[in-house]
Amino acid sequence: MSRRSTSRRLRANVLSKAEKLALIKGYGTRYEIVVTFPNKHKMLVAYTPKRSKAGLLDAIRGKGATILTYIPDLPDTPYTYSKTSGFILGDGTRINFSGRTQHDAIVLGELPFVGA
Repeated sequence: MSRRSTSRRLRANVLSKAEKLALIKGYGTRYEIVVTFPNKHKMLVAYTPKRSKAGLLDAIRGKGATILTYIPDLPDTPYTYSKTSGFILGDGTRINFSGRTQHDAIVLGELPFVGA
């Protein structure tokens, strides 16, 4: 298979903004959950319809192992939780709501996905 046909096939799997917006039309609002590392690098964890502590916990349970691969030296100190800051791990890594909806993220630019 030539390089040209491979790259064409890969681009075919990338959706445009309009296509992404069309896919979410008619669904309820989903809120963006991000992980922010101590160096201020942000990554998308998930979108959830539940803007609550339960929504954060569900996302962490689903992506927790992947998030931990980005934290090389996990400290022994436990995490803390506050409503405004979300979950804060011992090294300063935060998992919380970004304040954006899925629609906002598509229009303004999506963060890199933690699972990719």
